[in-house]
Amino acid sequence: MNRHTGIKGCVLAASSLALIAVAGCDKPNPAESAGKQIDQSMQKMGQRVDQVTDRAKEGVANTRERAKEQVAKTADRAKEQVAKTGQVLDDAAITAAVKAGIIAEPGLKVLKIDVDTKDGQVTLTGSVDSAENLQRATQVASSVNGVKGVDNRLAVSSKS
Repeated sequence: MNRHTGIKGCVLAASSLALIAVAGCDKPNPAESAGKQIDQSMQKMGQRVDQVTDRAKEGVANTRERAKEQVAKTADRAKEQVAKTGQVLDDAAITAAVKAGIIAEPGLKVLKIDVDTKDGQVTLTGSVDSAENLQRATQVASSVNGVKGVDNRLAVSSKS
């Protein structure tokens, strides 16, 4: 605030000197007339300086508000990315747990069963040698913590 007051004072002083010089050199007006012109010019100059100061304050306030909005948007995007990263890690952990469960099952560990997980939904693909193993694979996948559902696309084949 003191900086604006100092600038305003300098501008007014310089304007006053310039007006006195112009008024005194250009026209041989009486001193009273020159004084009135100087006063009017100083008043106009003061109003303009006030206008510029007000606009600068508004600009600073607007910039500050836009900066706050951008920070909030950036924070929201960061939270979304963290949530997505957490979901990817959860999906990877679910996939690993389902695969470990399949390998731990004596009838399933020798079979080729692929496991994919997206948003907690597990998809089983490949082939099994019996309908019982198909059901067992679904049970193993469903029992893993975090699994929201199982899409069993396993095919029963005698050559598994």
